Amino acid sequence: MTLSMKAPHLRACCVLALAAFCAAGCGGNAGTDVDVDTYQRNGGNTTGGGPGSGGGGPGGIPLGPPGTDPNGPDLVVSAAVAPQMVLAGSAFLINITIDNDGPGIAPTNVPWRLYRDLPGGRQLLDGGTIDRLDPGDATVVSVNQPTQGLALGQLALSFVIDPTNLVVESDEDNNERDFSVDVVQRINN
Repeated sequence: MTLSMKAPHLRACCVLALAAFCAAGCGGNAGTDVDVDTYQRNGGNTTGGGPGSGGGGPGGIPLGPPGTDPNGPDLVVSAAVAPQMVLAGSAFLINITIDNDGPGIAPTNVPWRLYRDLPGGRQLLDGGTIDRLDPGDATVVSVNQPTQGLALGQLALSFVIDPTNLVVESDEDNNERDFSVDVVQRINN
């Protein structure tokens, strides 16, 4: 199969869903033809070389699974600290630790969400954004969560960083942490 396309102003990979593979439309060679058979033989490298030559994407950048970037940040919800038990009608503090375990920088204003998990879906309880995280850095998000309006019993919660996958990461499967808190009634003596 041979497919050629002109890419005079493109600086990104074009996904050819019908062919089920990615064909680089530029790799620094704007205005040139890209032959898909040659692209596949060269290990996905439009700059020459072959398999094992650092190919994979435009300019020899390695490609990970679809929607990931092996050189991107990796936002990990590494801890959720909350009391085991809280009194109904009070508030409690939740501290969530988010690490950047990837080689790339996580930008400013990455959203986070705290959800209540229910049998029929999720209820948004709180949300915000985090500041920029360099590789190896961590931040703690603190949430003061009221219990007013919540039923007694186990409160199942989920904290998600980057809930809509705005940041292309090296691993998209570790952005969530589930935990629970028991909401109990005060007993008067």
